Amino acid sequence: MIITERKNDVDEFLYAPIYFLTGDLETAKFYSNLASATAKFGTYLEKQIRESVSIPIIDYSEINTVTKKSLLSKQNIDGVVPDFIIVEPETKTIHVCEVKSNMFNMDSKQCQTENNTGLKMLNHFNINFLNFTTKIYLVNFFGFQPSKRGKHIIPLTNNFNHINGKDFAEIIDMDYQSLLNKLKNNRDINKNFIESYKSKTIEVTNL
Repeated sequence: MIITERKNDVDEFLYAPIYFLTGDLETAKFYSNLASATAKFGTYLEKQIRESVSIPIIDYSEINTVTKKSLLSKQNIDGVVPDFIIVEPETKTIHVCEVKSNMFNMDSKQCQTENNTGLKMLNHFNINFLNFTTKIYLVNFFGFQPSKRGKHIIPLTNNFNHINGKDFAEIIDMDYQSLLNKLKNNRDINKNFIESYKSKTIEVTNL
């Protein structure tokens, strides 16, 4: 993923919290660019995962008749759009996976919302596909668990099985390390972007 410059009006940056902390317009712009890229990273990660998966993609109507492990096409199910649903006919298992690139940054409200939607998916598939066992997972994709921050996450998302990216990769038949390498492909371009900002002179702009 390549970090790009946000083409916003200068006034937006002048009223951003980071500007009030630093008084530097370029720092406010830089922070905004990084924040924007971070917000988009989860969607980017999901896209890269889908491009890395080789199992067949099926429609909802095919779940009961599928003959080999398959990925359900992304869709709205009872008002929820799960990240990944893997159907495994050999073991009669449906795996519902929510993938997080930075799981331990979720606040309490996000955890509770996630937990409720997870339970909704579990109930949906348990009711509508009685011949399958449904399992729901919250995937901490990069596997890092902070020693202090985010201790509330696990108990507040207890409707889920908590797994890391390697475990998820086994479920979806994906090469985890290859995907990590692919995610790093644009690092040199992004380093150049950062270096160009670091070379800019700090200029305080008064409101």
